[in-house]
Amino acid sequence: MFKHALALVVVATLAACSGGPATTGLPRLATPASTSPGAIPVAPMVKTAILPASAMTSRRPANTITTVGWSTVPGTGSSVFGAPDGSMWVLSDQPAGPDKYIWHYAGGTWTNISGQASTLAIAPDGTLYAVNSSGGTYAYSGGNWSSLGGGAVAIAAVADNSIFVLSNAGGPDHAIWHYSGGAWSQASGSGVSLVASFDTTTHGTIAPGGFYILNSTGQIYYRNVDASYVQIPGTAKALAPANGGLFVLSTDSAGTIYYYDIDGANWTAPGGSGVAIADASNTLYVLSAAGGIYTASAPTSNWPCNNAKFGTDQAAYANGTLKVSYIEENVCGIVTTVLPSKTTSSGLHGYYYVQLPSGYQIEIVCNLNAMKTAPATWPWTKTGDYSYVQGRYYYDNASTQGMDWTENDTGSWPTVGFVVINGNMYH
Repeated sequence: MFKHALALVVVATLAACSGGPATTGLPRLATPASTSPGAIPVAPMVKTAILPASAMTSRRPANTITTVGWSTVPGTGSSVFGAPDGSMWVLSDQPAGPDKYIWHYAGGTWTNISGQASTLAIAPDGTLYAVNSSGGTYAYSGGNWSSLGGGAVAIAAVADNSIFVLSNAGGPDHAIWHYSGGAWSQASGSGVSLVASFDTTTHGTIAPGGFYILNSTGQIYYRNVDASYVQIPGTAKALAPANGGLFVLSTDSAGTIYYYDIDGANWTAPGGSGVAIADASNTLYVLSAAGGIYTASAPTSNWPCNNAKFGTDQAAYANGTLKVSYIEENVCGIVTTVLPSKTTSSGLHGYYYVQLPSGYQIEIVCNLNAMKTAPATWPWTKTGDYSYVQGRYYYDNASTQGMDWTENDTGSWPTVGFVVINGNMYH
């Protein structure tokens, strides 16, 4: 861990890990000269007639995300945004032009509001903010739009209900402006997109209340409330903060989804790809290239995961350099197969498989008699769930290996084991 002063910004860089998006060079967060949005004329907000829900539900593109764990939401979009209350806002792919109809999805129902925008942000107090393609910044409350300033291209509403925008002038990286208490002030740094984090837990140098930002080279940063920056290893073209981590779309042509566990400093690939991504209270939303809207449960906070270590240890067993009978591992990934329970000499066991970033599917063995906090009836996981596992890895040979001792029992193994299924911990 080190601190590096650059262009008036203090940057702390987290340790880099393999298995995630590509990493590029030095931080690039200059603070360009810029005009306050409050001094720029505000482009008007277009007034539109309210559309019926059928205008969304009738639009059903071809299924382009086939990875297990994803389900479709009827409708199409060009951008997706997660709200702190768990609901989703979408900019439609209609009409033609840069500004799109604004839709809200909650409780399985679509609701359209008057207006068009090119990007949105939702504050914890429920206020909707919008920027149109001409740079006008607006707040929506009680059915009315209120203008705040001009000259913006991106927006984030942070935990204290204030907003940050990026100027639409200059480039390739755009100046950051903060709007709070009715006044605009320039913030240090610059970038091309930004999104707020609503994680309430401190993770090392990442404290609650800030936002993530991408610069023009795809580098990822977190800006703390004290204006310090933390660089996340890797690059991306879209961000979706979650509790304890960060989802991104990689810079490859497919827009592969990666997840960065902040505490574990570890990248994983849970499956899927897209052109836009958002998290809403640990429900993940993704748009496909065809405009389809997909959702899946996001992994929740603070469980250890080190798939890279598992890969190293697995290779060491295979080549004979690791000789111990068992070794502790922490892995995570998508559940691909669930098998029936069966009784062995050591009791009743349940079995499932987790796919790791390498493509290998590791068998997880659960002693159902010993796991007192798990549901009484097996199976309590299913294909498509996201699972973290802490347990004892055994390697007999290439075809006989897995993880057991996933229960809270240190009688003959010194480490407490557990599994986490979609945020629910069992041991």
